Amino acid sequence: MEQNAQTEASNPIALSRLAGLCGIGFVLLSFLGLSGALGGNLLFSDVSPTDVLAWIEQNAKLISLNIFLTGLEYTLLYGGLFVPLVQLTHARGILPVLVYLGLSITIVTTWVQAGMIYAMVDLAARGGADAGVLALFTLGKTMQFTDGIGVALVIGCTSVLALRARVLPRWLAWYGFIVAVFFAVADAFRIFGLGLVGPVGVLLAFGWILCAGASLLARPVRVSRASTVAAVAPA
Repeated sequence: MEQNAQTEASNPIALSRLAGLCGIGFVLLSFLGLSGALGGNLLFSDVSPTDVLAWIEQNAKLISLNIFLTGLEYTLLYGGLFVPLVQLTHARGILPVLVYLGLSITIVTTWVQAGMIYAMVDLAARGGADAGVLALFTLGKTMQFTDGIGVALVIGCTSVLALRARVLPRWLAWYGFIVAVFFAVADAFRIFGLGLVGPVGVLLAFGWILCAGASLLARPVRVSRASTVAAVAPA
């Protein structure tokens, strides 16, 4: 009786739509931040120190707002995609733990980066030394690429779970494996000077998240894995 009550209380269609909306919203807001609408983002560029200092001086409040919204975006929307998606698989064991570990790495990294950007803006506003402002900028920029293992764990392990539970198309799960492998080896590429791998990885991840969100909205999961098991369980 307890198992049946838990099964009836679940709502896989609502979870699917919630996850889908969060995934699409995450990508749209990410591109909004990169578009320059909130003061621009030089953290992905290789501009001169003079341009960096001028950018900070002209867009101090927008830079702080942008990084705050980025933190919220990763916490609410990025997490809002993967947590319900894992719940839809009703999986147990090490793989869901690895997904949540990857989520924690990425979200914590984002808020640590936010703290560095806040400090950068504050130091510049108080007339701090240019060298200190530029050092904080460099730290904030570096933080853009320190969550690769977290992203690899989240997308890779979620793809395995989704493939096993059939909550996402098979091709999308295999695409997720490719993204995970790319992020797992991207740091090694960057060490050897292949800076292009950062933006390429971001686009690959955004593509997977957007496709996963659209799939969950267009074809929501109607029967959860737990419901299927309960339906065939002996009385």
